[in-house]
Amino acid sequence: MRAIALNGTASAKEQKILWAIWLLAVAAVLFWGNGSVSLWDEDEAAYALFGKTMLESGDWLVPDFTWSDIHRKTPFHFWAIGASFALFGVNEWALRLPTVLALCWLMRLMWSWGAELWGRRVAAWSLLLLMSSLMMPTLAKVALTDAWLLLTSAAAALALMLAMETENEDRARKALLYFWLWVGLGILVKGPPIVILAGGLWWVALLTHERGRARLLRWGAVLGSIWALLPFASWAGAVWYSGRGDFLQFLYDWYVVKRVGGSVLGQTGWAGYHFVVLSLSFLPMLNVGAGGKSVGAGSVWVWVGWVSAGGFLN
Repeated sequence: MRAIALNGTASAKEQKILWAIWLLAVAAVLFWGNGSVSLWDEDEAAYALFGKTMLESGDWLVPDFTWSDIHRKTPFHFWAIGASFALFGVNEWALRLPTVLALCWLMRLMWSWGAELWGRRVAAWSLLLLMSSLMMPTLAKVALTDAWLLLTSAAAALALMLAMETENEDRARKALLYFWLWVGLGILVKGPPIVILAGGLWWVALLTHERGRARLLRWGAVLGSIWALLPFASWAGAVWYSGRGDFLQFLYDWYVVKRVGGSVLGQTGWAGYHFVVLSLSFLPMLNVGAGGKSVGAGSVWVWVGWVSAGGFLN
């Protein structure tokens, strides 16, 4: 059999073979051993018991577990764990299944949207590079919120790039809708981080990308921010009207106030630490696109904004 091309010229049969090989590799790396590895640390144990408690109590609004208050977050991750427990029983494999599905979803978007933006060759190599990182199988075997945050932030970034780069106006409108939907899901996953990351990218795109600026300023695109807040607002409203507004106050104090003006469990760093680390790691690669092609100044500034926004998370 001749080599399978990664540049978009492969036949339909070759593409099916490539996808079959890819899916087997994903299954081997991400799913293998997930049911035999015990819980790693207090975070994963707490998340497992939040999901278990939701399932057993029928209370899907506020995560609750007697021995953990500080691990409570916005509820999406716990909803996913509880649903997985309901379908497959309470066990380690079911606990980690939602995390694996998030990573698979991420890879699918990198392939489809990445190919639309930069071509199949770049998308394919991006997936290979992603899966060569030890972080991916690690995330699959530890049921933390990180995999869902990675999915939502990367998907939001890809959607925004599509909205700015595509020549098709209808496609641009749909991409902006996807952007706000992913931001909305990211808020339900972990709260502020997706707002900082995607919001930073949005503002840099607004200031530096001429064609993207016109699209981002349309009333429909701006109202998308309200659309993105609807899932969180609906959940928060239900919590408030259930008489447990103290949980919303806890989220604000623990995940906003303490992270802006103090330390969390002794974890802190000098101002700009994350920004410097991310800059040294990623900014040098932004002047050259994958495949040796230079990227436009507007696109470079968009990605600079993406990396820079992460600095505010420190």
